[in-house]
Amino acid sequence: MLPSRFDEYHPIIFLGLAAVWLSIIVLLSLWASRTRRRRLARIVIAASFVVFLVGWMSNSFLTQLIGEAIWLLLYPANHHYSARETAYVACGIILVASNVVGTAGIWASLGRSHWFMRILAIAAISPLLLVIRAYEPCVVFLVQSVVTVVPLVIARKVRGWEPFGSPTTLPGRAAGYGALQFGILHLLALTLLVATVLGIVLSSPEKIVVYGAGYRDLAPPPSRVLMGVLGVVLGFVMLLAAWVTLSRRAWWLRIMGLFLAWPGLLCMLWLALWREAAGRNFRMQRRSAADGCDREFASPRRRALGRVGLILLSLLILVPLAVVYYHLAFPPPITDFVITGTNGYDDLLAADITLGKTLRDQGTGLPYLWREVAGFKVPTFQIPNRKTWNASLQEVHAALDRPSRVPLHYRAIEWGRFEYMDDLASALTIEGQTAAGEGRITDAIRCFTDIIRLGRATGKGGLSIDWLANCGLEMVGVEQFHNLANTLDAAQCRMAIKALAAEDKDREPFEDVWRRDRVWAANTLGWSGRLYMLIGQDGQRVRDMYETDSKERRSELRIAMTELAVHAYFVDHKGLPKHLSQLVPDYLPTVPVDPLTDKPPVYELNERGYLLYSPRIELGWAAPPPRGR
Repeated sequence: MLPSRFDEYHPIIFLGLAAVWLSIIVLLSLWASRTRRRRLARIVIAASFVVFLVGWMSNSFLTQLIGEAIWLLLYPANHHYSARETAYVACGIILVASNVVGTAGIWASLGRSHWFMRILAIAAISPLLLVIRAYEPCVVFLVQSVVTVVPLVIARKVRGWEPFGSPTTLPGRAAGYGALQFGILHLLALTLLVATVLGIVLSSPEKIVVYGAGYRDLAPPPSRVLMGVLGVVLGFVMLLAAWVTLSRRAWWLRIMGLFLAWPGLLCMLWLALWREAAGRNFRMQRRSAADGCDREFASPRRRALGRVGLILLSLLILVPLAVVYYHLAFPPPITDFVITGTNGYDDLLAADITLGKTLRDQGTGLPYLWREVAGFKVPTFQIPNRKTWNASLQEVHAALDRPSRVPLHYRAIEWGRFEYMDDLASALTIEGQTAAGEGRITDAIRCFTDIIRLGRATGKGGLSIDWLANCGLEMVGVEQFHNLANTLDAAQCRMAIKALAAEDKDREPFEDVWRRDRVWAANTLGWSGRLYMLIGQDGQRVRDMYETDSKERRSELRIAMTELAVHAYFVDHKGLPKHLSQLVPDYLPTVPVDPLTDKPPVYELNERGYLLYSPRIELGWAAPPPRGR
């Protein structure tokens, strides 16, 4: 009841704590002001303001709106990967880029450089994004620039707003709309800008095709309406940031605007340093009358510090963004592996289609056959049209003997292809259990070995998800060997051990799989996929998870080999070995090493038989010897 009551009264508790915190801040401020400790009062007010601002930034409606919109903008990488912390970093990079675009727009509107350079600062952003095919952020930043620049230009030309000194219009003379007239050079610059806009609108974004279904559904890509809304919101945020930083309104009024303009904090900091460097800040020094001018100006030291700070802040923002842009523009190269002859993977898919059609034509299917085998009807189990069934399985065995590699499409996402391999694994399991029930042990060993080989064919040359499918099929095959162990004689155990040892060596290094996964994501998922790869999607936690799963499968296979060797030893010597070293070299070439511990698996004798397991995971079997042999 406590958690539910806590959830029920959580808003009340939150408001109560907020009221207590606010009361303490007010009391401390009053005490500091009455005791003439003004500096302490300022520190208390500043601390409370920072705490309130941080809380506002994390819970405001504006935060949720911008965060969710950028989250959808990162399609499809944010749906392909589930690392939320990586998504936060990706959203932060987009927001920092938005601050750079907003700062460029404000500088283009209010700066004193040549008009062509100011227009070029805005127009150059779109082609840079089109190079990396970042269509969505390009549209967003274009809309943001229009929303930011147009009001500032109107305020400067028509209203005479000049945050760095004298207004652009003459004193005592009202500004007219004639100031908006432009000449042929302005028309040429406008033509360049319109051409850029049309290039963005008419360019097609990267299209990602999704084949198959059943693994994870992708959300629809972001619409132009969403991109437009996000651009408008960010444009107003940057516009408000310019007003908060450059306006001469009352400080308390601008602080209120700061709560809405917080996504533009970097922009506001840059503008504040720009104002310092320009010598037009709040603390001014008046020139002497001997200079012949009564205009106010900032001290040279403050201007120098402003310039240094402006350069450092610009480098701090632009250098990381330049590194990110370089990685987005130059994805890792694709190294294709060419198979001479027929790809066994394609033959396996064709065999599954043939097998499924054959069973459907006979009025049955793999699920029905599987239920019969699982219902312990193996001795009386009869497959309809045995000749056709055997021909289909022969196709599977032959395909597994050919070189096999998963075909990767670097412009498409293929999901659902693993279902075909699961069907083939079910067919091999049915055949193997049927053969074991009929006493055809050699055929059973071949079928169970081919399940593991099928896993190899499923994962070789594929992605990490193919690697996981390989591990799943390998687990099915190893479990079948465990179920078969006590029914084998010593020669059959040696045959099974030899087959498992061969499969233990035929493993693709996990490093190759991981490297290929990064290359595929960078080339298939577009700019957002490359961004995810850059900022840590290949983190140590995810990598350790895959490697641990791989080690668990290897541990299972080696424990199965050891179990078969123990059983063969028991058959030959009418007793269990006291140590695993007694199995070498007659049954095993060396004592198997558990990859999870880098030691041999735990082998313990007891009154019922023995225990063989890996101590790091719940893996292993209690295997009593067959007393009747």
